[in-house]
This record gives sequence, C-alpha cells and structure tokens, in this order.
Amino acid sequence: MKNFRDYGFSLMEITVSMALLGGLTLGVMKLGSEVSTAKSRGNYLMDVTLFGNTLNHYLYTEAACKYLFTKSETGGPGIIVPQTTSPFNLGPFRFQGKQNIVTGTKLNNFEIRNLVARQELTSLPTTKINGQDVKKTIVEISLTVGPKRVDVSGVQEQLNKVLTKTESKFSYNVPVISKANGEIVSCGDAKDLKEICNSTLGEYNEITKACDFKNTCKATGTIFELTCSAASSANAGRCDTSKFGPTVNNQFSNTTSCPSGSAATQTGYETWDHNIDCGKKCNSKITNHSRWYICMECP
Repeated sequence: MKNFRDYGFSLMEITVSMALLGGLTLGVMKLGSEVSTAKSRGNYLMDVTLFGNTLNHYLYTEAACKYLFTKSETGGPGIIVPQTTSPFNLGPFRFQGKQNIVTGTKLNNFEIRNLVARQELTSLPTTKINGQDVKKTIVEISLTVGPKRVDVSGVQEQLNKVLTKTESKFSYNVPVISKANGEIVSCGDAKDLKEICNSTLGEYNEITKACDFKNTCKATGTIFELTCSAASSANAGRCDTSKFGPTVNNQFSNTTSCPSGSAATQTGYETWDHNIDCGKKCNSKITNHSRWYICMECP
C-alpha cells in the first residue's frame, strides 16, 4: 500500500504568493484612487456648471444687475469699476449660502482662483443726464475657478495634484451706463444714447444731444412686451419666454398700454430666433421681439 505524505509550501511558493498578493493590493488601491478622482471631478464639474449658469442669469437680469452695481435698494451710489483690470466682489450674489464672493473664496467643491473686472470709458460717445456726462459701456468680468484643494496627506494629496491642473474660465460682458469716473448708474442694454436717456427718465434733446429732466414729470409704471412671428400662423403665438419671461402689463393700467394721460417711451429692444418641433421631420423657426417701455406723465 502506497503511503501519502503531506508537504508544506516551499519558500519559492510563498514568495510568489506574496508578490501576487502585493500586486493585487496595489491594483485595488489604484482603482480606489481612480474612483475617488472621478467622483471628485464629477462633483467639481457639476458645481462649476451650476455656478456659471446661475451667475450668468444673475448678471443679465436687469433687476439683479442693478442691485449688484448701482445699490439702488439702499439709495447709495453705484460701485466704481475702473478701466484697469481690478479685483471684483460679487456682493449680494449668493451661491451655496455665501455672499461677497472674491478671489480666494472656497465653496463646496471648488474655489475662486481669480475674479477681476474692468470697463472701457475712453473713446466712447457721451450724453448728459441731469448735468452729468454718462457713457454706454460694458463691464468685463473675468472669472477663473478650480477644484478646492484640501490640506491632507495620502491619497487626497495625490488627488489634489491632479485636480489643481484643472481650471475653468468664465467671461461676462454686462451692458451698463457709467459716469466718467467709472461709477455705474444703470444696468441693461440700450440701443443708442436716446434710449439711455429714456431709461433714466430723462428727455433727449435731438439738437444738443443732451438728456434733460423735467421735475414736473412723473413715471407711471413700465411695460415689457414679448411678441413673436412664425412662417405658420399655427405657431405664431409660441414665443420663447425662457430668456426674459412673458409679457408684463403696466402695474397701473393692467394692460400693455400706459394709463390715461401718460405716454410710452421705448427704453430697450431685442430680437432673437428659436426653433420648435412641429411634428415628424418638421422644424419651425419663430422670431421673437422683446420691447421695454416706461410710461411718463408730463404737463
């Protein structure tokens, strides 16, 4: 009868096994690091996209823009944005519970690397508003953000090295009306100097190119009108309300007309196209027209 004998592992077998186990462990650690990096990058991109879109909507909404630049809510003077690129503060704009966002501000998954602004005031036409020279110009806001760096060691330290190579840049050109010293007095686009004057409740003089004020005049509300047209009459009423919203009636007459005794003055105009799906293999272009008016009652 044949005898069987139990044998242990040889030194070579143990060495090979340990090498295989070590390689497997390193692979798991590398996979964990890659998963962590991908998750952090995803959170970063999601937060940055939301931040950029929210700030874009804020800056190009006239009421919010005025609140940021002109301090109309407090009655104080407008902020001054110089011609040279300078640090900028987003003031009342709020994101993830934080206000007064500046260079260095840290949010949930990213930080502000650079936030600056400037405006061009030279070589631009001027008009007088209540004795003050003003200009229609643009505030250029430049913003750079990057993943938030955490002061820790280990895997997170390696992750920081990867994430700090990623930056996102945003640029905003906000139409404003400013004094010669850079103080912003109004927000929003205006087609020409006449519209600038009208938007600030003045009366434009075609001869002198000046904006005069009559103290006896009073404003009797505003109107925002959105109309649209399409090749097919069936689609004529399908306006794009996502940009500025639907028509807003005058708050006193509750219509798109000024109250009796008042006259409407157009203060802004914009047109744009959008396409709608009108069935199988059918796409219809609709042209939108937005107009802003202010109602004035003068003797």
